[in-house]
Amino acid sequence: MADLITAPGVYDVPKDDYHSDARLAFGPALSSSGAKLIMNECAAVYFERRQRPPASTAAMDAGTMAHKWLLEGDKFGDAFAPLPANHNPRTDAGRAAIGKIKSKGLTPVGAGELKQIVGMRDALMAHPIAPKLFASGAAEKSLYWRNDEFGIWCRCRLDWLPDQSRIVAEYKTVRSAKPSDIETDIYKYGYYLQAEWNLSGIRALGLIAEPAIVVVCQEKTPPYLVTCSTVSNAALQTAELMNRKARHVFAGCEFTGIWPGYADDAIVVTDLPRWAEFQLTDREERGEFSI
Repeated sequence: MADLITAPGVYDVPKDDYHSDARLAFGPALSSSGAKLIMNECAAVYFERRQRPPASTAAMDAGTMAHKWLLEGDKFGDAFAPLPANHNPRTDAGRAAIGKIKSKGLTPVGAGELKQIVGMRDALMAHPIAPKLFASGAAEKSLYWRNDEFGIWCRCRLDWLPDQSRIVAEYKTVRSAKPSDIETDIYKYGYYLQAEWNLSGIRALGLIAEPAIVVVCQEKTPPYLVTCSTVSNAALQTAELMNRKARHVFAGCEFTGIWPGYADDAIVVTDLPRWAEFQLTDREERGEFSI
């Protein structure tokens, strides 16, 4: 068994061990994704996901494959194996080929998928900014630190930890790299929360004096456009408040062993959505409710 993590620091931890906290000697550590669940759902949902993580989706698998190829190209073969160009999964031979690859603990990659990620890497390397952000450093580093305010352990996993630069790049595959669409994704998927969380870990461990996060967003369809984006200071300030609240809730739940739902101690008054109020007011003004 791999050595347990007993102190704050930067570690090389397999992805599955990172997400399951399997290597920690000090118990569960709160991650950015956990904090997002606490704030956007509730503590009970976080605890359930911690006990029984959901199965990965096709989109998640595709993102993992792109990360491995783009950021850890030399280690791609440690996790994935290409299928023949003429592979047919509906035949006995095709199913046997998939089974053989999986028996080795690898994930099979179809010719179309491989062509896609090769094209994405070529487009990323041709971008005037993105390659410089990944020029020197290490991929997939796991950070662990203790939050003294609430007495809890926290963790994050950086896509890229630079050797000398103060810019920490995060790589995201997106539906659209148009700046206005990235704004929507930054909020929808909580990238602003993740950015602030990662910055707090970098500062807590003293890795970089004045770190900055740049999110490298790349489309998954040709021509695989790339946009590099930073999160505004205003968004990071809001994220800091939300992440601090999540740590507070996590610490309380760990201490009591109680993981509450959305509104366990109250009867909620449910009103109509604002859009519905406007719609119904408009109908009333048109006389639809007159007798």
